[in-house]
Amino acid sequence: MSSLKNYAALIKEKGGKVVVDEAPIEESLKDNEVLIKVESVALNPIDIYTQRHGAFIKQYPSTTGYDLAGVVVKLGPNLDESFLRQNIKVGDRVTAFPPQFVTGENRHAAFQKYSTVWAHATSKVPDNVNAESASTVAICVATAAAGLFDSNHLNIKRPDPKTKGHY
Repeated sequence: MSSLKNYAALIKEKGGKVVVDEAPIEESLKDNEVLIKVESVALNPIDIYTQRHGAFIKQYPSTTGYDLAGVVVKLGPNLDESFLRQNIKVGDRVTAFPPQFVTGENRHAAFQKYSTVWAHATSKVPDNVNAESASTVAICVATAAAGLFDSNHLNIKRPDPKTKGHY
């Protein structure tokens, strides 16, 4: 039995109201996953679209949200090299872009007390940045990266993490 208690903002049906209820928490993490105690969630236009139209929802009830900041509670096995370079530890403050829109799993959403995210979509937050500000960063970085490096957009060569870069 988990020692952590989780609550989530749940959508029980397409177009339904959001209700806060107790939600399961998966403490056994998979490769490259990080468990975060959520301190702040930023609102994004896709959040209301998801609620009203069911975008990215694979099953109901569903928890959504794509922008968060919080504190690392647990690190999973086989963490991504880019995550390891940041030297993030349990207790560190981070911002993250939860992958719920890819996986469809509620544990990968932001609107809850505990969220499981991919390590490579997690960054350490400096001490002088509060959780509310930090929660707005992750999806912006992901959007910018898609515009720069995706083959359907600018298709710029990705930086090599082993070098200082070309730019």
